[in-house]
Amino acid sequence: MLWPWPDQVTKMVDSSFRFKSFTLDLGRLCLRGPLGQVDLRRKSFEVLRYLVEHAGRVLTKEDVIKAVWPDVTVSDESLTQCISEVRRALDDKDHQIIKTIPRRGYLMDVSISTGGETALAPPHAIKTKEAPKADLKESLERVAERDPEEALATFDLKLITQAVHRYEGTAQQAGMPVIGFLSPLGRNDRPELTDGFRRGLSESGYVEGRNVAIEYRFAENQYDRLPALATDLVGRKAAVILAAGGGNSALAAKTSTSTIPIVFLTGGDPVQEGIVSSLNRPAGNVTGINFFGTQLGAKGLELLHELVPNSGVIALLVNPKARETARTQSDAQEAARRLGRQLLVLNASTPSEIDITFVNMRQGRVGAVLVGGDPFFSSRRQQIVALATRDAIPSMYFSREYVAEGGLMSYGNNVSDAYRRAGVYVGWILKGQKPADLPVNQATKFELVINLKTAKALGVTVPDSLLACADEVIE
Repeated sequence: MLWPWPDQVTKMVDSSFRFKSFTLDLGRLCLRGPLGQVDLRRKSFEVLRYLVEHAGRVLTKEDVIKAVWPDVTVSDESLTQCISEVRRALDDKDHQIIKTIPRRGYLMDVSISTGGETALAPPHAIKTKEAPKADLKESLERVAERDPEEALATFDLKLITQAVHRYEGTAQQAGMPVIGFLSPLGRNDRPELTDGFRRGLSESGYVEGRNVAIEYRFAENQYDRLPALATDLVGRKAAVILAAGGGNSALAAKTSTSTIPIVFLTGGDPVQEGIVSSLNRPAGNVTGINFFGTQLGAKGLELLHELVPNSGVIALLVNPKARETARTQSDAQEAARRLGRQLLVLNASTPSEIDITFVNMRQGRVGAVLVGGDPFFSSRRQQIVALATRDAIPSMYFSREYVAEGGLMSYGNNVSDAYRRAGVYVGWILKGQKPADLPVNQATKFELVINLKTAKALGVTVPDSLLACADEVIE
């Protein structure tokens, strides 16, 4: 048996996945349960495979359909039927293995191990410090000891062990660059953003796990963790660091290194925040993508004023821990003075504080709310939209995702596309471009989205002038 190194090592080690009492065997294209092989239609098998490979992440219906039916237009019903068949096969009557996340998608909520009882890292992710070669060898031997028949069917243990010893232990030594992905969000928050980043990478010729590795560091919405996470990525000798989610991440990365290239994503003003000295000539090791979220405070208030001109007090909800908040607040306050409106600024940086702000809105007889553009708020958009709906408060946002969840109106850029463009920039840098030679890429397309169904429920009449300007109207 000849052993092509290293790509097929990954493929063969990861050719089966175990969860609960089931084994998903990709080599034999079958699912085995406690009573033997379980029959699944081909598309249902592919749906299960995609869910298993992305276990622990919330996947939208669009994500799954695109992966399983890439060249065919199908309805949500096709996916729903496959999900139902897979749940029956897994005896998942209570939907505890495959969970439906309302208005978001599906979550495979189980621990996954590959090959056998012990989870095995693919060779491109093995590092000497975290996974010594001897430990991997022992893991492989335990797989063979637990299920010799499956081990012999899927890989030659001796040859894999020899390949591991030849590998030298790190992704960098195998010629695979490592990207550090730094984000203030939680690991399962807004997976469409990381998907957008991967799309941009692929446009530049890089695919995660094939010719590039990505080390993810999520601060779980605790901004004070970002400096330590950035320092850790520097210690991992990342070839490039993506500092996503605003100025806090960008400055944490910038402070941690003056040599490793950094690509940032921010909805604020990168010059005003001290991330770069110039948009056209960023200089040093930093460049990035600038979309407009926190810089639209005045525009957001003007649109909200046009929508509900007699609403009385308007609330501005901001995160005091975000660096961009000062700009949003000052712009909105200036617009409120110009329009003769009373503005009530409310702070929230935790889910419980969001609840409290809506209590304060009721007590303050707030007639409308402008929600600041902040990564933490975007991760809590279902909570925010639900509270605004409960209290019948017309709401304005800076991202269409809120409106898709039932919010009233939004104005801003496509953030997923900003992450895609960041992926393109990272790919260019991996190919030799210097950050100083790449101008900060600024968003140029803005979209106004209005939810007429929500407007009707709130008793709000949307002016024809706004409808005429809308890029999307949800009815």
